[in-house]
Amino acid sequence: TQRLVLESLSGEPLRVSSVPWGDGTARGQMMTSEVVGPAWSAVQDGTISIIMGDGKHYEVGISAGNTLSDVAKALADIPGLWAGERPDGSIAVASDNTEPFSFEASGSAVDLFGVARKSQTVEDSKDINRMGLSSFLGLEVNRKSTFFAPGSVIGDTTANKLDMVLSSGENSVRLVIQDDSDLTLSELADRIKAVAGDWLEVVVQKDSPESNVTDTTSQDSEGASERLVIYTKDGSPLNVYDKEGSWSQTLGLNTARYTSDLSNVEFPTAISAEIPAKIGVEIGNSTYEVKLYRDDVIASDGVHIDPRSFALAVQKQVGSDKLNFDLINSDSGVVFYSATGEPLRIYDLPYADPSLGGITSGLASETGLQTGIIGDWVSAATVTGVESSFVIATEGRELSVRVGPSETLADVAEKLKALAGSWIDVSLMSDGTGNLRLGLSAKDGSPLSIYDVEGTPSRLFKVDTDVRLNAGTWAGNTGVLSISVDGYSDDIDLRGASTLSEIADLVNARFGNGDVEAKVVDNMGTEELVFYSPGGKVLTVTPPAGINVVSGPVSPRRGESTGPYNQGVVTRSAANQREEDVFALLDDLAKAVERGSVDIISDSFLPKLDQAIDDALRARALGGALQRRYEAARSRLETDNIAFTEQYSKIMDVDIAEAAMEFQTSQMVYQATLATIAKVVQPTLVDYLS
Repeated sequence: TQRLVLESLSGEPLRVSSVPWGDGTARGQMMTSEVVGPAWSAVQDGTISIIMGDGKHYEVGISAGNTLSDVAKALADIPGLWAGERPDGSIAVASDNTEPFSFEASGSAVDLFGVARKSQTVEDSKDINRMGLSSFLGLEVNRKSTFFAPGSVIGDTTANKLDMVLSSGENSVRLVIQDDSDLTLSELADRIKAVAGDWLEVVVQKDSPESNVTDTTSQDSEGASERLVIYTKDGSPLNVYDKEGSWSQTLGLNTARYTSDLSNVEFPTAISAEIPAKIGVEIGNSTYEVKLYRDDVIASDGVHIDPRSFALAVQKQVGSDKLNFDLINSDSGVVFYSATGEPLRIYDLPYADPSLGGITSGLASETGLQTGIIGDWVSAATVTGVESSFVIATEGRELSVRVGPSETLADVAEKLKALAGSWIDVSLMSDGTGNLRLGLSAKDGSPLSIYDVEGTPSRLFKVDTDVRLNAGTWAGNTGVLSISVDGYSDDIDLRGASTLSEIADLVNARFGNGDVEAKVVDNMGTEELVFYSPGGKVLTVTPPAGINVVSGPVSPRRGESTGPYNQGVVTRSAANQREEDVFALLDDLAKAVERGSVDIISDSFLPKLDQAIDDALRARALGGALQRRYEAARSRLETDNIAFTEQYSKIMDVDIAEAAMEFQTSQMVYQATLATIAKVVQPTLVDYLS
């Protein structure tokens, strides 16, 4: 496995984000002729005088009988020009020079370009490139929403209240909107700016519609779109979640993991009520094994889970400096989010007892916290009946899994642990009534895509994420294929494509951003076209007439119930954090010196070294003061100990000489008393007789 690591050599917070491709800059010149029809030919001689942007002149002669193809070839011979015939019966001429060129025509050339014509500047539109490289690599820290048509209504807050929290360190705002029946993305951006003040940057990025500029008859198109981008100005982590409802999830801005309504979730007791449920919580590079005992998280009814107790039990074992939570939806649920902005992943862990066959409590899945794929329940006895196979893929890895005719979901789970245990966490859940379901979560946080190659095993076990087509009665070279994903739609003209493999090539060329990928599989002698999203997004495929939908046309959700994703995904809003001491600072300084980064050394490291020296002096002063107080306290305690010992001795110890004298005195007093009494009380004869 390879992983890209970016480090801040200056020790300053690191922000990585994709930027728009281009900035409305000129990328060339283009001119199109009149549409004269494919059968056009010159009826008389003529000329085309070309004046290039640099002042150079060229002349192209046209002879009677020349076709559009002949004229285009002659123009293409001019240095710096490209020319080609278009299917609609016209000629397109282009140049990568930013300075315009012009034509002056005579004879039959006037039919094409008129007497004179000047090129138009082709601007590089501010294309927001859909996903972006940083998102593809998992380095994106800005929060970017799903796409919408420009100016479109994104929802009615009078019927569905927007209640969203945006939090970053000490800055936190709760945005509530319930008075706008036709809320747009721009209006939402303005509302966020109004409540957040100057610590948030809120931008609406727009992408212009695009079509085939060289073929006016082509049905290829990309619709115009816009999306919301939010990030903190100081680079600190930003968390966005819903206090009530699901607006941030629907918009794709969410950074948290949500539970379902816990008042309806019972603590798992399918194995034993005394055995704790185990879930894994991963934040950044730190992994925590969380054990949850029934008595610690159960509600007063003795059956269901108490949201606050559950949240506190999880946070206590992870740490409040790493994991934060909030109660949501009238305190019936919990939202967990990373305090540091690092990726948060939650998944079920198996019981330690090997006799349980890797069964997990399923608590993360039952509560809705599981990251990755959560399959639907299937009977433990379900088998494919035939030899089959399916593929599990991430953006960096792919695994083909063979399934035997008599293998059950439990058998498949064990096989996956053996084959993919190093990069996928596999959890198998039982409902105690003979049903099982499978949970899969990539250890690196990547979304998972699952599709069948032979047979229908992943569909049968309800973990598939694809849309499938077959050729049906489609004869090729006709129709339009429409694909919608993440809020935007693209149309692909299938003229020129005669096979499913050629359709797959067109799709992959169009969706180079990773939102959609297409493959052709030979499913037991029948070719099928498979569509899936490497980014874990829900996609909709609308084929042209004749092509059949095998499964779909909307990819199934395997974890997320709303929003653009078909599963629980890992998000980040800040770079991974680490504790840095003066020695780590010196290591970074050494690297900066080796690279000759003078500005970084003077602007960043020198102030930090001064701060480190001040911190060391303060630490020495504090240490000296504590030592002095300790020594003074020790001296006082020693003196007090001597005084206390002396006082104790005076009180408790016996003085022999004094005791002897007191004894003699007491004895003399006693004897004198007895003698006195003897003289006072004389005995008589009666005393003796009685």
